[in-house]
Amino acid sequence: MSTNIYVCGERVVTVKATGKEDTQTKRIQCWQTPSDITEQIMHADDPKKEYTDWIKSVSRDVKEPIDDDGDIFSDKEPTDFVIVNYGEEHIKRFNMECSELEDAGYTIMYDSM
Repeated sequence: MSTNIYVCGERVVTVKATGKEDTQTKRIQCWQTPSDITEQIMHADDPKKEYTDWIKSVSRDVKEPIDDDGDIFSDKEPTDFVIVNYGEEHIKRFNMECSELEDAGYTIMYDSM
């Protein structure tokens, strides 16, 4: 079983009704990482950069078909193709989510599971 990277945002808040402090945690979606890569990320000076660099190293451009709007079962030949890089798309969402959480007062935490 591999050890994967786990990234979340955490912040301490005060509950208005009770005045007590509580910790809010929001998980950030990550790709599964091999154990050795997880180890590298956890020991890196900049875990975010280490994670996104690994994503770039394993992701490739993929030619995806575009079907006609009425062809819901993909029975016909595609009308066109588009080049997609799922790694680059993931990095954009990952960076955006990290920024949004940091702007809302969360600290980004890296852990392994």
